[in-house]
Amino acid sequence: MEISKSIKRTKKAFTNAFFDLLNHDYFEKIKLTDIIRESGYSQSTFYKYYDDKYDFAKKTFFEELHNFSNLIIKIISDNSPVDNEESVYKMHYEIYSYVEKNQSFFDAVVKEFAPQYTITLAAEFLHEDLKGKIVINNKKLSDSIEKDFMYYHIAHELLATIKYWKSNDSIQTVDDITRLAISAYNSKGYFSLYL
Repeated sequence: MEISKSIKRTKKAFTNAFFDLLNHDYFEKIKLTDIIRESGYSQSTFYKYYDDKYDFAKKTFFEELHNFSNLIIKIISDNSPVDNEESVYKMHYEIYSYVEKNQSFFDAVVKEFAPQYTITLAAEFLHEDLKGKIVINNKKLSDSIEKDFMYYHIAHELLATIKYWKSNDSIQTVDDITRLAISAYNSKGYFSLYL
Protein backbone atom coordinates (compact mmCIF):
# COMPACT_ATOMS: atom_id res chain seq x y z
CA MET A 1 0.00 0.00 0.00
CA GLU A 2 1.35 3.41 -1.02
CA ILE A 3 1.79 5.91 1.82
CA SER A 4 -0.03 9.19 1.15
CA LYS A 5 1.91 12.38 0.49
CA SER A 6 0.37 13.87 3.61
CA ILE A 7 1.71 11.08 5.83
CA LYS A 8 5.13 11.27 4.16
CA ARG A 9 5.21 15.05 4.73
CA THR A 10 4.19 14.62 8.38
CA LYS A 11 6.79 11.93 9.07
CA LYS A 12 9.43 13.97 7.24
CA ALA A 13 8.68 16.95 9.50
CA PHE A 14 9.27 14.78 12.59
CA THR A 15 12.42 13.33 11.01
CA ASN A 16 13.84 16.73 10.06
CA ALA A 17 13.11 18.11 13.52
CA PHE A 18 14.79 15.12 15.15
CA PHE A 19 17.98 15.29 13.11
CA ASP A 20 18.18 19.07 13.43
CA LEU A 21 17.95 18.69 17.21
CA LEU A 22 20.65 15.99 17.13
CA ASN A 23 23.01 18.52 15.57
CA HIS A 24 22.80 20.53 18.79
CA ASP A 25 22.31 17.95 21.52
CA TYR A 26 22.72 14.30 22.51
CA PHE A 27 19.92 11.83 21.87
CA GLU A 28 19.31 11.24 25.57
CA LYS A 29 18.92 14.98 26.23
CA ILE A 30 16.33 15.50 23.49
CA LYS A 31 12.79 15.29 24.80
CA LEU A 32 9.88 14.03 22.78
CA THR A 33 8.20 17.41 23.33
CA ASP A 34 11.22 19.06 21.61
CA ILE A 35 10.79 16.87 18.52
CA ILE A 36 7.04 17.52 18.41
CA ARG A 37 7.44 21.28 18.90
CA GLU A 38 10.13 21.55 16.22
CA SER A 39 8.08 19.48 13.75
CA GLY A 40 5.07 21.82 13.94
CA TYR A 41 2.72 18.88 14.45
CA SER A 42 0.82 17.73 17.54
CA GLN A 43 1.57 15.03 20.07
CA SER A 44 -1.50 13.05 18.95
CA THR A 45 -0.19 13.12 15.37
CA PHE A 46 3.17 11.78 16.56
CA TYR A 47 1.50 8.89 18.41
CA LYS A 48 -0.39 7.85 15.26
CA TYR A 49 2.94 6.64 13.87
CA TYR A 50 5.28 6.02 16.81
CA ASP A 51 5.09 4.59 20.34
CA ASP A 52 7.74 6.82 21.91
CA LYS A 53 11.04 8.56 21.21
CA TYR A 54 12.92 5.26 21.04
CA ASP A 55 10.48 3.65 18.61
CA PHE A 56 10.65 6.82 16.50
CA ALA A 57 14.48 6.85 16.49
CA LYS A 58 14.66 3.19 15.47
CA LYS A 59 12.07 3.45 12.70
CA THR A 60 13.53 6.70 11.42
CA PHE A 61 17.12 5.41 11.40
CA PHE A 62 16.21 2.34 9.35
CA GLU A 63 13.72 4.15 7.08
CA GLU A 64 16.33 6.76 6.17
CA LEU A 65 18.94 4.06 5.51
CA HIS A 66 16.44 2.16 3.37
CA ASN A 67 15.75 5.34 1.39
CA PHE A 68 19.51 5.74 0.89
CA SER A 69 19.79 2.12 -0.22
CA ASN A 70 16.97 2.59 -2.75
CA LEU A 71 18.70 5.69 -4.07
CA ILE A 72 21.99 3.81 -4.50
CA ILE A 73 20.19 1.03 -6.39
CA LYS A 74 18.42 3.55 -8.63
CA ILE A 75 21.57 5.55 -9.35
CA ILE A 76 23.61 2.48 -10.24
CA SER A 77 20.81 1.09 -12.41
CA ASP A 78 20.15 4.45 -14.11
CA ASN A 79 23.84 4.90 -14.92
CA SER A 80 24.29 1.46 -16.39
CA PRO A 81 26.19 0.49 -18.40
CA VAL A 82 29.04 1.23 -16.03
CA ASP A 83 31.84 1.03 -18.51
CA ASN A 84 34.13 3.95 -17.81
CA GLU A 85 35.32 6.29 -15.10
CA GLU A 86 32.88 8.98 -16.19
CA SER A 87 29.87 6.77 -15.38
CA VAL A 88 31.43 5.82 -12.03
CA TYR A 89 32.04 9.52 -11.30
CA LYS A 90 28.43 10.37 -12.14
CA MET A 91 27.11 7.65 -9.83
CA HIS A 92 29.25 8.77 -6.91
CA TYR A 93 28.49 12.42 -7.52
CA GLU A 94 24.74 11.73 -7.35
CA ILE A 95 25.16 9.69 -4.17
CA TYR A 96 27.25 12.34 -2.42
CA SER A 97 24.84 15.05 -3.59
CA TYR A 98 22.09 13.14 -1.78
CA VAL A 99 24.30 12.95 1.32
CA GLU A 100 24.84 16.71 1.21
CA LYS A 101 21.11 17.33 0.76
CA ASN A 102 20.37 15.06 3.76
CA GLN A 103 23.29 16.30 5.81
CA SER A 104 21.57 16.31 9.21
CA PHE A 105 20.78 12.57 8.97
CA PHE A 106 24.29 11.63 7.90
CA ASP A 107 25.82 13.88 10.55
CA ALA A 108 23.74 12.00 13.15
CA VAL A 109 24.84 8.62 11.77
CA VAL A 110 28.51 9.62 11.75
CA LYS A 111 28.27 10.96 15.30
CA GLU A 112 26.55 7.69 16.32
CA PHE A 113 23.73 9.60 18.00
CA ALA A 114 22.86 6.71 20.33
CA PRO A 115 24.86 3.64 21.40
CA GLN A 116 22.55 1.28 19.53
CA TYR A 117 22.77 3.25 16.24
CA THR A 118 26.37 3.00 15.11
CA ILE A 119 27.91 3.63 11.72
CA THR A 120 28.83 -0.07 11.65
CA LEU A 121 25.15 -0.99 12.09
CA ALA A 122 24.30 1.45 9.29
CA ALA A 123 26.85 -0.18 6.98
CA GLU A 124 25.62 -3.68 7.83
CA PHE A 125 22.02 -2.64 7.17
CA LEU A 126 22.96 -1.10 3.82
CA HIS A 127 24.95 -4.21 2.90
CA GLU A 128 21.95 -6.47 3.53
CA ASP A 129 19.49 -4.04 1.94
CA LEU A 130 21.53 -3.79 -1.27
CA LYS A 131 21.99 -7.55 -1.71
CA GLY A 132 20.48 -8.89 -4.89
CA LYS A 133 18.91 -5.58 -5.91
CA ILE A 134 21.62 -3.90 -7.97
CA VAL A 135 21.53 -4.08 -11.74
CA ILE A 136 24.80 -3.29 -13.54
CA ASN A 137 25.21 -3.36 -17.29
CA ASN A 138 21.60 -4.63 -17.61
CA LYS A 139 22.30 -7.70 -15.46
CA LYS A 140 21.01 -8.33 -11.98
CA LEU A 141 23.99 -9.36 -9.93
CA SER A 142 23.85 -12.97 -8.83
CA ASP A 143 24.48 -13.96 -5.26
CA SER A 144 28.07 -15.09 -5.07
CA ILE A 145 30.98 -14.43 -2.77
CA GLU A 146 32.38 -11.87 -5.23
CA LYS A 147 29.07 -10.03 -5.54
CA ASP A 148 28.47 -10.19 -1.79
CA PHE A 149 31.88 -8.56 -1.39
CA MET A 150 30.78 -5.83 -3.81
CA TYR A 151 27.64 -5.10 -1.75
CA TYR A 152 29.77 -5.10 1.39
CA HIS A 153 32.30 -2.81 -0.28
CA ILE A 154 29.67 -0.36 -1.52
CA ALA A 155 28.04 -0.06 1.91
CA HIS A 156 31.20 0.16 4.01
CA GLU A 157 33.25 2.31 1.64
CA LEU A 158 30.39 4.80 1.16
CA LEU A 159 29.87 5.19 4.88
CA ALA A 160 33.61 5.38 5.56
CA THR A 161 33.89 8.13 2.95
CA ILE A 162 30.88 9.94 4.42
CA LYS A 163 32.41 9.65 7.90
CA TYR A 164 35.69 11.11 6.62
CA TRP A 165 33.82 13.89 4.83
CA LYS A 166 31.63 14.77 7.81
CA SER A 167 34.54 14.62 10.25
CA ASN A 168 36.09 17.45 8.24
CA ASP A 169 32.92 19.53 8.68
CA SER A 170 32.12 19.11 4.99
CA ILE A 171 34.92 21.44 3.92
CA GLN A 172 35.18 19.49 0.69
CA THR A 173 32.62 19.96 -2.04
CA VAL A 174 30.60 17.11 -3.52
CA ASP A 175 33.00 17.14 -6.46
CA ASP A 176 36.03 16.97 -4.13
CA ILE A 177 34.71 14.03 -2.14
CA THR A 178 33.60 12.22 -5.32
CA ARG A 179 37.08 12.50 -6.82
CA LEU A 180 38.71 11.47 -3.54
CA ALA A 181 36.47 8.40 -3.26
CA ILE A 182 37.09 7.33 -6.85
CA SER A 183 40.82 7.80 -6.41
CA ALA A 184 40.74 5.60 -3.30
CA TYR A 185 38.68 2.96 -5.11
CA ASN A 186 41.10 2.96 -8.05
CA SER A 187 44.12 2.61 -5.78
CA LYS A 188 42.50 -0.41 -4.10
CA GLY A 189 41.52 -1.95 -7.43
CA TYR A 190 37.80 -1.60 -6.67
CA PHE A 191 37.01 0.14 -9.96
CA SER A 192 37.03 -3.27 -11.64
CA LEU A 193 34.08 -4.33 -9.47
CA TYR A 194 31.84 -2.04 -11.50
CA LEU A 195 33.08 -3.12 -14.93
